[in-house]
Amino acid sequence: MVGPVEFIPIAEKTGLITKIGNDVFGQAAHQVLIWRKYQPNFQISVNKSPVQFKNEKHLHHNWLEQLTALHLPVDSIAVEITEGLLLETA
Repeated sequence: MVGPVEFIPIAEKTGLITKIGNDVFGQAAHQVLIWRKYQPNFQISVNKSPVQFKNEKHLHHNWLEQLTALHLPVDSIAVEITEGLLLETA
């Protein structure tokens, strides 16, 4: 097993973080759809890597399209950013 401290930098360096992030978002959206049947205002958070923000080919509009296709409101998923992204812009 490899922990996030080791795994995430490798995924970012190799460029796989965008695909992984998109897959995680899709799984989270489907899970929210299930949980909202029992708790209508349920919200889940997903982390987005700074590398994903910098990759202009993979803007977050496809995430919005996924939510729309599942008839989920945009507030059903909160996107969290890492401190590293904030420090890079300062």
